[in-house]
Amino acid sequence: MYIAHLNTSYPSGGSGRIAYDLFDAMKRAGHESEMVVASSSTPDQFTVVGHQSSFPMVNQLFGPGLIRGLQKITGPLRLRSMDSVRAWENRMKAELSNPTQFLNNLLGRDNFDHRAIRHWWQSLLKKPDIVHLHDLHGGFYFDLRDLPELSGDSKVVLTLHNEWPYTGLCHYTLGCDRWASGCGQCPHWKMYPVYRDNTRPNLERKRRIYKESALYVSGPSRWIVGKAKKSILKEAAVEMKVIPNGVDLSVFKPGPMDEARAASGIPGDRIVFLFLANKTKSAKWKGFNYVDEAYTQLTRRIGVESSCLVIVGEALEKEPGDTRDIRYVPFVSKKEELTRYYQAADVFVHTAIADNFPTTLLEAMACGLPVVSFDTGGIPEQITNGENGLISATGDVDAISANMEVMIGEPDLRARMKTAALERRGFYSLDRMHEDYLKWYQEISGKE
Repeated sequence: MYIAHLNTSYPSGGSGRIAYDLFDAMKRAGHESEMVVASSSTPDQFTVVGHQSSFPMVNQLFGPGLIRGLQKITGPLRLRSMDSVRAWENRMKAELSNPTQFLNNLLGRDNFDHRAIRHWWQSLLKKPDIVHLHDLHGGFYFDLRDLPELSGDSKVVLTLHNEWPYTGLCHYTLGCDRWASGCGQCPHWKMYPVYRDNTRPNLERKRRIYKESALYVSGPSRWIVGKAKKSILKEAAVEMKVIPNGVDLSVFKPGPMDEARAASGIPGDRIVFLFLANKTKSAKWKGFNYVDEAYTQLTRRIGVESSCLVIVGEALEKEPGDTRDIRYVPFVSKKEELTRYYQAADVFVHTAIADNFPTTLLEAMACGLPVVSFDTGGIPEQITNGENGLISATGDVDAISANMEVMIGEPDLRARMKTAALERRGFYSLDRMHEDYLKWYQEISGKE
């Protein structure tokens, strides 16, 4: 069986790791397995298609001149070292280097004008039996209008790593349900680099594409599949299925805490909270500000001597005068190195305000960590409150802080939650996820 996995990039992001794990498992199982990405820091393993506009001549002819004009305008302003001017200039440079993207942003349109996957598809002498689509949002590589052709030639699986496939713009809906009735009057459009609300036409455009397509839709949580069944995706769905994510239990496992702390430079005499998010401070969904505020509240109540917060994902600097014990660690791509931080921690904290079925929670529990988290997305399917973690309403920073204090003060509770977390390891294993998908691929394609 020939299976192609498509994703924006690798190794960053949860969708890239899931796509890679499936690609690698199918290859080891003897299938012809290919991973197609727009970009990668390890390109030798994959088919890297890059970023290709449908109108390259427009960008090549007008992009450099527009940037030179912008630099003449902003040059004097740069002398003032204004952060806002620099941020505006960087955004305009990015947009003017790609005028077609800039035009779509002005109109508020989802930009489908990317031909990288079309070129790859047309170059294939043999079409895949299964095309497994992962993250299509971002990366400037996938034209959604290619779905009817792809699903006409191959069986197409679409995994919902986020909500973009059934919204008029949004990566996550953040509690809004306008996607179910056609979008429009979007409360969140200003969070994106567009200049007007065009969500209703965007959603109708997607609906027309889906109507001509045939997709096998999967999601890692009942939460997101339940929403998909009420969305425009039902126009295309041949079948919808919940297949939870899995993690590598041979890597993510308990280990000696003293050794892990010594190797990571983490103090051995404190309760260690671990927070993990790529692009920690700039990723708007990941909730850095919530864990930061929760930990501030905690240390005001009980002091700074009894605990430590380790934040993995970005090389940040502590603010001058910050007396809290916070350790910032750059993004870690190697599983073995990441496991060391889980093994060094006592409690995993997750404060994302938008999420689906985060693999970081599975990794933490596989290492025996109790979890303090918001009840965002499908997280209640992973965490049973009071059993393997403590969960609270999304955005309730006071509850997160209080639950962190509970974890410090009740070591017996932490021990019980560790036992409960480890008892669930088998269900969220990578092998189980591979078997579930392989069985589905075989059913869909009619091939072994």
